[in-house]
Amino acid sequence: MIPADVLNEASRLALAAGVKILQGFRLADTDAAHVARLLDYMQPEAGETWVDIGCGFGEVARLMHAACPDLNFILVNNNYFQLSHAPRDFLQLHADMTTCRWRTKAPMAACCCMRCAMPSRLRWRCAKPPA
Repeated sequence: MIPADVLNEASRLALAAGVKILQGFRLADTDAAHVARLLDYMQPEAGETWVDIGCGFGEVARLMHAACPDLNFILVNNNYFQLSHAPRDFLQLHADMTTCRWRTKAPMAACCCMRCAMPSRLRWRCAKPPA
């Protein structure tokens, strides 16, 4: 794991340079076009709640929500600095992705783009909890 002070400094420098999406693999040249392509691949359904695992600054969720206002997000990040710069419009969890526990209705889908290389790996559907 990257030491927190090193990640915080790199994150501060990224923000200062105007970099708000920390994904090395991009589907397009601009943030807006990248997110549009993600939405095209993921095809969210109206009213779904998605978990953005390793959300960074939450910019992907913010842009997705701007394009699809009925799409809700839960932002998960284990870095306080990055999460403190994420949109406050969404529920935020300071947690490692392996320690998340859902006490309420489970999210409909999860998005984890930080390590993806193929579009088919960009979305995982979660089963709805029994009624």
